[in-house]
Amino acid sequence: YQGVDNPHLPRTDFGWQIDPVGFRNTLREVYSRYRLPIIITENGLGAYDKLEADGSIHDTYRINYLREHIHQLQLAIDDGVNVFGYCPWSAIDLISTHQGFAKRYGFIYVNRDDEDIKDLKRYRKDSFYWYKKVIASNGEDLN
Repeated sequence: YQGVDNPHLPRTDFGWQIDPVGFRNTLREVYSRYRLPIIITENGLGAYDKLEADGSIHDTYRINYLREHIHQLQLAIDDGVNVFGYCPWSAIDLISTHQGFAKRYGFIYVNRDDEDIKDLKRYRKDSFYWYKKVIASNGEDLN
């Protein structure tokens, strides 16, 4: 395959294009081609999350990313795509093969970096509480 840059799409801190509508279009195309149920196993945003002095992590960019993708997923289902599951990437920060611990994915912050393991304490990000609400409402409440 060959990637093509779309200059009209926003990008993550790490250069990945953000395209929730393209996500929906891809779901529709794959389903129309194969007519098999689909589960999304990895969808998420890697970003530079900052641990605040009070232990909070304000990752509204992750919430916005997931909100828009889940909304487009709901529209794809309304279009007739058989989607039976959605899993974001990942629940807890993990090491990136290219950017180490600087690139964080999870709803839970792990207190460490590439040079220092620190205390490995876990902190719930704002996205943790938001996604908990999304799960409890079965995707009805994306606010």
